[in-house]
Amino acid sequence: MLPAAAMIGFKPDQFAALPADAISGMQQNQLKVIPANVMKAFTATQMDSMPVGALAVMSPSQFKALSPAVVASMSPEQRSALPKQALNPAANAAPANTGDSAALAGVLTGWNVDKVPATAFAGFGSADAAKLSPQVFSSLKPAQFQAMPPAAFTAIKPSQVGALPADVLATLKPQQLASMPAAALGSLNTEQFAAMPAAAFGAVKPAQVGAMPAALISNMSPQQVGALPAKAVGGLKADQVEALPAESIATLKPKQVAELKPKAAAGFSIEKLAAMTPAQAAALKPAFVNALTPEQKAALNN
Repeated sequence: MLPAAAMIGFKPDQFAALPADAISGMQQNQLKVIPANVMKAFTATQMDSMPVGALAVMSPSQFKALSPAVVASMSPEQRSALPKQALNPAANAAPANTGDSAALAGVLTGWNVDKVPATAFAGFGSADAAKLSPQVFSSLKPAQFQAMPPAAFTAIKPSQVGALPADVLATLKPQQLASMPAAALGSLNTEQFAAMPAAAFGAVKPAQVGAMPAALISNMSPQQVGALPAKAVGGLKADQVEALPAESIATLKPKQVAELKPKAAAGFSIEKLAAMTPAQAAALKPAFVNALTPEQKAALNN
């Protein structure tokens, strides 16, 4: 069976094609990372082969993505292995007090959040969002997430950000991202990062950029890089620049290049420097150029 890290990026058609004998080896760490939208492709035949032990970690969004036919095909042993809320109508009922943000935040779970209208999240503050479990974040709908004001994200935890579905992050607004603590962004995986619209990067801060793992930066699209505020580019460190695709560096505007700090110089390969346009090279500050090796300077001047 594939490692869990590979299953994060599974597509519905890929999952539907898995043979029963592959499903029979499913482990908890593999099942828990499969995106909920992929579970829609799960078949009754595959469920027949699903190990009972794996089902205990099925998330609310995963379970609710299963077709009625698949749920009906579960054996009594499989049903017993599911989280106790899965087949409990009361646990899946709409919570009361949807007009009171503090009260609502205290009763939301991954099992009932889908019953809450998006408008109920418009009044959330940082204290309200901080109460929500990662499981709630993993079950949010795009409209619910969009309705949250930027202030709700100022105290968001890494575990909460890491739980957000990719289709939810595809709706991320610039001020929502700009409000998140830098440390929280380190929990994003490559699938989540790739889903974030370029426009969302339009207000990020240098500290946020500097906190992003090089593995994420290596997947940054030219559009995402091009959307970075000039000051935010100053947060790039050497390992991040080294990981940044050459085609993304080529999209940097002169005003962005001008913000590169000496700490980033070591990350520039000879090839990346040689590929800089005259306008980009001219925008580099003397302090950055002075941090380059003689070989790097020669490549820049070619």
